[in-house]
Amino acid sequence: MFSHAFSATAVALALSSLASAQTSTECNPLLKDCPADPALGTTVTCDFTTKGDCSAFKNAAGTDLAYSGKGAEFKITKEADSPTLHANKFIFFGRVDVELQASPGVGIVTSVVLQSHDLDEIDWEWLGGKDGEVQTNYFSKGSTVTYDRSITYPLSRVTTQTRTYSIEWTSQNITWAVIDGNGPRNVLRTLTYQDAKGGSTYPQTPMQVRVGSWVGGRQDGNKGTIEWAGGVADFKNAPYSAYYKKITIVDYAGKDGPANGGVKEYRYSDKTGSMKSIEVVKGESVSDEKASEENGSKNAKDTGSNSHNEDKTLIEANKSASATPTPTDSLGSDATPTPTDSLGSDATPAHSLSDVEPQTTVATTLSAGSNRTTFPSASGGGASSPSGSRPDNTAVPAVPAAAPRFAAAAYVSVLLATVAAVVGQLLL
Repeated sequence: MFSHAFSATAVALALSSLASAQTSTECNPLLKDCPADPALGTTVTCDFTTKGDCSAFKNAAGTDLAYSGKGAEFKITKEADSPTLHANKFIFFGRVDVELQASPGVGIVTSVVLQSHDLDEIDWEWLGGKDGEVQTNYFSKGSTVTYDRSITYPLSRVTTQTRTYSIEWTSQNITWAVIDGNGPRNVLRTLTYQDAKGGSTYPQTPMQVRVGSWVGGRQDGNKGTIEWAGGVADFKNAPYSAYYKKITIVDYAGKDGPANGGVKEYRYSDKTGSMKSIEVVKGESVSDEKASEENGSKNAKDTGSNSHNEDKTLIEANKSASATPTPTDSLGSDATPTPTDSLGSDATPAHSLSDVEPQTTVATTLSAGSNRTTFPSASGGGASSPSGSRPDNTAVPAVPAAAPRFAAAAYVSVLLATVAAVVGQLLL
């Protein structure tokens, strides 16, 4: 009896990491032939403060948004709510700038997600119970085998202040950056193609932009996810609202600069999921309504992020194994900016964050009553940058952290448990 129970437990442990990677997609081109992805092929901007809804996006099922001078309100009043917008068309490399104020509330998650049909993904995430931080993450082909992809950065007042959060994604690197008002694009994180295990885990297939909020602290949710989200959501204080003010999407159409139209679709020529397998088909782009029907977003329910299915218990344990970031204080309005190098569109990133040994974190705070953002030097010193004082694509140095060790230990434990189970069965 004990042997059978032990065997079942070991098998469950061995399969848990595989189950956590499962997520849904309308048609996964790694598994079968799928329709081509309708291409954006140009630049589109949606201003939700003046025009209400935008034809470039489709409301997910159950999403009912209100519009005001603060933008589109994504309101959560109960556990089942997950208001979401899906872009109708795809980009194949590009830049996405989203001006938003994240939702407050323990257990409430605000997300900006770029995701492909083969489950490559690039994310921004904000936890409503943690007003002083922002999280960055990425996935390759839906895999959550490693737990060192997510990096959290201190950033003050994310649930009370509107900022622009930017992702630029090229064949060479991905940058996550923050823009305060009309200030420069301050890079928090850079992931190069080589950093992502030599490119094998680098997101590289056409992606759809999805924005919204969801309940990570569901009563019936995974324990690790609830803990990661800050606890069970308390709906006595609902509603919890995120405000999306403006979204700009620029499609690079397989290159490293903006496309100017004339791109119809992106087609997978094989099942490798490699950027080299993607065919950029020239022609006239289909209508937004037609694109919505073709890509499946017309009946989609939420962001569909791999993050929903990731084992957050392992992520939190992995983070705790890393070094504590050096704290920095916000400087006064007359502080001198720390000099950094400007990154051009083809420049090599000054600070690369390794997929194997991620570096964390940049301590970023805002001085009371000002629009100045503090960025520490590599040694932990800080300097305030007034609006417009830094060039675009300013690289923000990160504070190195110890290499994570938890994930490897976890998998060794699972392997030993599985071997023990097999031996136990042979002795029956």
